[in-house]
Amino acid sequence: MQGICLYRNALSNEPPFLTVVVLNDYTSPKLVYNVQSAILDMKSEGSETSFTLQMNTVEYDDNNIPYNIPNNTPIIKTLTFGNGKIAFK
Repeated sequence: MQGICLYRNALSNEPPFLTVVVLNDYTSPKLVYNVQSAILDMKSEGSETSFTLQMNTVEYDDNNIPYNIPNNTPIIKTLTFGNGKIAFK
C-alpha cells in the first residue's frame, strides 16, 4: 500500500486542501482524506509520518495581532500515517 499527498490551493483567505489518496495493487485508488488545512509541520520517526495541521484561518489586524472575535484561534490537529493505518487527532 502506498499513499500520495497532494497540497492544492484554495480561495484567497482559506487554508489549501490536503488530499490523501491510497494506492493498492489489488484495488482502485481510494480518496481517504480531503480537507482544507495548512501544514504547519511534518515529522518522520521510524515507520510513522505525522503532519501538524491548522484547520482554520486566524485573522490579524494591521499590527499583526489576532482580532478578538469568536472562533479566531488556531484549531490544531495531527494526521499520522504508519503501519498501514491513518489516524486523525
